Amino acid sequence: RVRRRTNSSTLEPEVEPIEEAEAESKLENEDADAADAEESGLEAEQPEAGNGQAGAAGTAFEVVMDEPQLEPSQADKVKLRLQQRGAERRAEMARQREEKRRSDVAEREAAERRRAEERQKRCQELAKSRAAATHKQQQLQPRRRIDTASTSST
Repeated sequence: RVRRRTNSSTLEPEVEPIEEAEAESKLENEDADAADAEESGLEAEQPEAGNGQAGAAGTAFEVVMDEPQLEPSQADKVKLRLQQRGAERRAEMARQREEKRRSDVAEREAAERRRAEERQKRCQELAKSRAAATHKQQQLQPRRRIDTASTSST
């Protein structure tokens, strides 16, 4: 990697090395940006081919040579891959939401069935206890026997 500087007054290219730490940090930042873009499903920013900056009083023109730009076909492949990942992620999220909705519905229906069964069981027990109470009450009451002989003689 080199930094090319063209002096506009002499038009002679001057070549100077970029400091190693600056180059490494720039690479790390670009890698981190690309990774973040992939994770968030956004399109990664492509580095610009030339970064024109006017120097003091407009006498120097500086171009920093970065990594070469991806060819259009490679850029399209990267964009397509990012779009596919985003679509896959959205489809997975939709599948999980649908699965959760179905499980929630199944839980609700199971709870309703349990409540209905418990209600029916309580009703049956109540009916049995009422029948038993009625039967016991009938047994405790003295039976009234009508004496046919005494009634007919009156």
